[in-house]
Amino acid sequence: MKNVSCSNSIEVFRDEVREKEKTINQAMLDAFRNCRREKAKEYFELALKYNELYEISKHAEELTTLKLNVTFLLDYWFLQDLIKHLTPRYDEEVVYVTGNDFDKFRMPYRICPIALEKQSVVYARGTARSCADVLIELHEKNYRIQLVAHSHPGSGPDATAPSGIDINYLAKIQSAGSDAVGVIVTRDGHVRFFTVYAEFTVSIKGREVKNVGENIFKVPLT
Repeated sequence: MKNVSCSNSIEVFRDEVREKEKTINQAMLDAFRNCRREKAKEYFELALKYNELYEISKHAEELTTLKLNVTFLLDYWFLQDLIKHLTPRYDEEVVYVTGNDFDKFRMPYRICPIALEKQSVVYARGTARSCADVLIELHEKNYRIQLVAHSHPGSGPDATAPSGIDINYLAKIQSAGSDAVGVIVTRDGHVRFFTVYAEFTVSIKGREVKNVGENIFKVPLT
């Protein structure tokens, strides 16, 4: 794994948020001019979310040093719940996961659902508003994203291999200063933890859990 300097990435992220906020503000003004009050109100609420994200990004210097060798402590019961949550149907699902922090230890335990705007068997994308809502709530409660988890079709450890989209998305998150790692699950109980920049180790409580590859585990479903 490699370390990265995140200052430039944070600036890029901040600029992207600011430009999105400006675009939404312009759309809100256009809606007002055309007497589309409900639409204007919707844009106003979304602009507030992006404004809060911009404020959060201004304090991202606290996160610019990636924490190396972070250890994730999980139990198989939580992983069972995570798999069930991500595999209710055949379409792909995605969630954020948070939990307690103790120095360089992470104890994920809370699933944060995301409303999806696009979804298929091989793809899922959350709405901007839903993602913003989760990030802001976590920030207000002094929590962080620990895992970005989603499901894949197929079975076996090979089905958990991250796609280019998965890698690029996680790279953007980690480049902004987060030490969150990615998680991919399958319906037959395989779970892969992966990263782009942030180094980590995983420890899972439960004798029934089998390590079947590098950061890949087989979790009993019953």
